[in-house]
Amino acid sequence: MALNLDDAARLLGVSPATLRRWAREGQLGVLRPSGDYRFDESELRTWARSNGLRLREGAAGGRYSVSSTGASGEQPLTLALCQGGVLEQSEAGNRDALLRAMVETVPLDAGADRPALLAQLLAREELASTGLGEGIAVPHPRTPSSAYREDPVVMLALPVSPVDWESLDGQAVHAAFLLINPAPEVHLKILSRLAFVLRDPGFQSLLRKGADFAEILTAAARLEPRG
Repeated sequence: MALNLDDAARLLGVSPATLRRWAREGQLGVLRPSGDYRFDESELRTWARSNGLRLREGAAGGRYSVSSTGASGEQPLTLALCQGGVLEQSEAGNRDALLRAMVETVPLDAGADRPALLAQLLAREELASTGLGEGIAVPHPRTPSSAYREDPVVMLALPVSPVDWESLDGQAVHAAFLLINPAPEVHLKILSRLAFVLRDPGFQSLLRKGADFAEILTAAARLEPRG
């Protein structure tokens, strides 16, 4: 099956920018006359095994495709959520365990140091809780860095039971958005977009009830400003 750049990157668990660079180096993919790359799924799987990459089964062609949300390139938050996906039904019993589970599954660039990322997230929480209140948290490293991703990614976690995050309002967290950004200005833009979307009562309701991720993505695309 032929995959586009975004779906192939999700399958490999890397950013589109990384996969595009590999394609330009001639390692993978075919460049079409339109300028788009296409990737053969069986070739990707063989290449991944030979290079020690862990595939994200079910990601390619799945429900997190950008086209299914109606999002545009002017909506960086929605696109980052499409890249990051969701960690559903996590049974992590505390904040640190949930962060560990998210770091283990969030798509990062090849060679990214996941233990170092986890250490940065925990250090950030020790500095000040990233719990926003009303059951929402936005964990992120104190200093954005392209060492983990060349483009932004946002992963949503919906734990089975709310997790204590030491939020100022004392509410346990039922939805955590992990933000991994390559630069401070990108982080601020993604964070401001997320804050805007979270102001919507309907969006908050979707998070509280643990709605299907496709429904959450579609709502984010509808609410996020373009441009």
